[in-house]
Amino acid sequence: MIQRILKASGVVVVVLLCAAGCGGDDNLRRYGFTNFRVVIEQDGLVKQAENSEVELERKPFRIRLYFIDNDSVFVNASYSPAAFDAAMAGRPIEDVPGFGDPAITEEPFNRESVLNISDRVPNFWYYAGDGEHRFSTVSRVNDLLLCDREIARVSNADVPGDEKDIAATRQDAIYLVFAQLRWSDDYTRKIEYKRECLKITFFPVK
Repeated sequence: MIQRILKASGVVVVVLLCAAGCGGDDNLRRYGFTNFRVVIEQDGLVKQAENSEVELERKPFRIRLYFIDNDSVFVNASYSPAAFDAAMAGRPIEDVPGFGDPAITEEPFNRESVLNISDRVPNFWYYAGDGEHRFSTVSRVNDLLLCDREIARVSNADVPGDEKDIAATRQDAIYLVFAQLRWSDDYTRKIEYKRECLKITFFPVK
């Protein structure tokens, strides 16, 4: 194990990371993924993504991140498809909108069940131990960390005071780009290890 220091929102967070990219091929064979995996749930059911798109009712849902060990991910959430389209096209992370510095400041443990929306900067979600993380709940199953982020409200970080329940939103979609980034040894640039993209499309509550 080695330690890396990740800087976000003016806070230095120490997380433990597995050497050599968390095992690479070994983890792919054992867990079916490397670095992290994203799942969307609603009403206790996993919503399968097709072509990087998930359909949800306009009501609370859960973002679940699977980590192999203590870890972190930057997450841009936006009503605009700009970051999603750029990330899906394979553009370098420095050319993907929504990943400026610093990341959005937020309290630990996601007590307000909120998703921060921004066209400029990302969220920074991490697990560094039971007393230091930005998830609603964390459990360990079959040697994996299941890090759940309950989403009942959205807060527009670009427009102070613009916070509302999911049910009160009017946008047709939320675009999510997840990127695992590490600072270079001299902290002059971020190195990308993995990205995942999801478009959440809402349809009316029945």
